[in-house]
Amino acid sequence: MRLVVIFALLLFLSGCSFICYGRIGAQELRNVELKLESQVADPNIPVDIGLFSL
Repeated sequence: MRLVVIFALLLFLSGCSFICYGRIGAQELRNVELKLESQVADPNIPVDIGLFSL
């Protein structure tokens, strides 16, 4: 019985976190997109993306 309750709680929390992350993540991406559109790229400045450098 405890295992079922723990599993249900875990499932509920993961669902809530997924929904919140989806909403916040989409808004953050929109903000980054607007910032990138408003800036002019300088080809002399290196850009780091994760482990790769462009």
